[in-house]
Amino acid sequence: MRYRPIQVVRQINIPVLFIAAQKDSLIPIESSREAATNIAPFVSYHEWDMKHFDIYHGSWFEKAVTTQLEFLHQHIGVM
Repeated sequence: MRYRPIQVVRQINIPVLFIAAQKDSLIPIESSREAATNIAPFVSYHEWDMKHFDIYHGSWFEKAVTTQLEFLHQHIGVM
């Protein structure tokens, strides 16, 4: 049996930060959009013009950290 996370995302009922890569060669952007739509209204969805692993270095990493901190501050008061 193949695991399909998209089949269970509607069960999520807590805030979710979702950062999707538009140029992702591993996960099609359409799949990310579908997942985010199914999590609504709990999702904070961001779609960036990057590849799958770009988020781990350089300016994409800095942007991701800033976005994560803002999300955590908004939802649990982390600064």
